[in-house]
Amino acid sequence: MLLRRITKHVKEQNWFAVGIDFVIVVIGVFIGIQVANWNESRSEGARAESIKARLALEFIDMESNVARHVRNVTDYRDLANGLAEDLLAGAVDLNSPEFADRTMASGWHAPSGGSNTVVELINQGDMDLLGSPDLVELLLEFQSTSVRHFTASATLFGEADQSSKAVRDVSILAAIPPERRSEEFTASLVERASAPDVYVQLVNMSAYLEIDLDWHESTLDLACGILQELGEPCKASGLLASGDRL
Repeated sequence: MLLRRITKHVKEQNWFAVGIDFVIVVIGVFIGIQVANWNESRSEGARAESIKARLALEFIDMESNVARHVRNVTDYRDLANGLAEDLLAGAVDLNSPEFADRTMASGWHAPSGGSNTVVELINQGDMDLLGSPDLVELLLEFQSTSVRHFTASATLFGEADQSSKAVRDVSILAAIPPERRSEEFTASLVERASAPDVYVQLVNMSAYLEIDLDWHESTLDLACGILQELGEPCKASGLLASGDRL
């Protein structure tokens, strides 16, 4: 209809009317573009909020898991240190039920892994949707740290596992209740537990666990920083002070 009107005005050489029609067309196009941009902006804003909500849920769970890992790895390290010192001082009761538990110093916690949401954002090139350079930097650092921790953990576990045979032998013998051990088994336990190899392996295990603990603590710090950037409380201190162990 507008085109017919413009054609009519041109035929009539009513240039003033043609100018008004042209202005109406330009304004209409401009308004259409602005509405489209506004709708797109609203859509991106809604998606950004949805992504942030997913990240918050993911990292709340991540923080809890990593805090549990930190507590447990700390306990394993302390077990190794304490048992090594007591064996060195000859202050261990091999018939004590607690002794078998203390030989379980070779426990290991695999890394919690990276964020699936971050991987999705990277693959789709949507990190800018978050609108926060600080948050993006923390997420990328977290993802990078997770990958490097996974590689480091596999190496550390392999080395620790290979060098803990003597400790595992003592742990197996110690797990047999004293009343069920034959004299030969008891003598073997005494001999193996007093061997220098057990002390050396416990000290080495403690060193491996200390390195792994540093990785878990770094991951926990990053998860805490990400939650704060997302407007969520960081509960790391409380989580470390309580909860399940081992």
